[in-house]
Amino acid sequence: MSDKQLYLDTLIHLQAFETYWAYYSVSDGKLYLEASRKSSKTLSDSLKALAERDSRILDSEVLSGEEDFDAQDLINRLESWGSGSATSAPFDNITLSIRNLSSYFMALKKFIIKETGSAAKPFLQINREELLFREGVIRWQAHMPTMLLGGEQSPEELLEKASAGPSIVVVGNIKSLHDLMTYAIDGNSFSSFMVRFIERTRMFIDEYLGVFDKFTEDGFIAYFCKAICETSNLDFVDCFLNFVKNELEFAEELFQEWGSTIRKLPSHPIGLSLGADMGSVLLQDLASQLLAVGEPLVWSRRLSEIGDAGELLINNLIYSEAQDRSGIRIEKRVCSTFAGEEFIAGKVIFS
Repeated sequence: MSDKQLYLDTLIHLQAFETYWAYYSVSDGKLYLEASRKSSKTLSDSLKALAERDSRILDSEVLSGEEDFDAQDLINRLESWGSGSATSAPFDNITLSIRNLSSYFMALKKFIIKETGSAAKPFLQINREELLFREGVIRWQAHMPTMLLGGEQSPEELLEKASAGPSIVVVGNIKSLHDLMTYAIDGNSFSSFMVRFIERTRMFIDEYLGVFDKFTEDGFIAYFCKAICETSNLDFVDCFLNFVKNELEFAEELFQEWGSTIRKLPSHPIGLSLGADMGSVLLQDLASQLLAVGEPLVWSRRLSEIGDAGELLINNLIYSEAQDRSGIRIEKRVCSTFAGEEFIAGKVIFS
């Protein structure tokens, strides 16, 4: 076989692998598994044969002059995954595979086109934005922090780690929401304020690496997990406090403006009350829905219902973690549940 034919065969095998791989990677491994493995083995065999004739395809400096990749390692990984001896594809996860394979494949295609003297000038571009359109990312983008999606750890892996450690549950409760709805000047006005509240709240949760659960009939539920915040070397208590500070400042302005637009003000203050508890929360994917189970959810809701507009009430575990932090002071308050059980909560005041 001539060198030119070997170049062309390799290019054909590469294109075949990339076709199957595109479906496999975007679906997070749910489509074309066997076809991807088979074409991976065929491609690695072709690359090994070509490397015996032209060792330059193993030299990253010759191929690209910029990208630093280990071509021999990539070929070995393609062979291992294609033969079934490696379960990961072909790196530890799909994100790493996309990042490592794309640079080599791009450089290799340009090299082969040049060496074969082809007059074709195909448009070749690395666009790793595909990472943000993977099935797992699309599924979890409504819940997980944006900066962690498409990272080396999948959302499922992050949730599993978060479930093994402590989390702070935050429940928001809009006080007098029924009055805001009943006495709104019109439906558009109510909807407009609700959208502003939802959008800004989601933005703050995302900014401070919180996991958003859902909006309830009168507020929201979010989680600040130690394991997730630590992926960015952040303290989850600090993330929680920064979120609350920004959320309460925004809510105070929003509900003051909102209250000025309704036909009749209620006797109780309008605003947002926050309740928070710390503990173990099991976070799972159930039929593409986030399922959260844990006692802190119960107490967070109770605290949000007890608190007044503009207040954050916390339980004793968060009090122990946060009491010595700068920028806040905590006042103890005797509270009671609807069943009459008394307990001590902490009211957080930001300086």
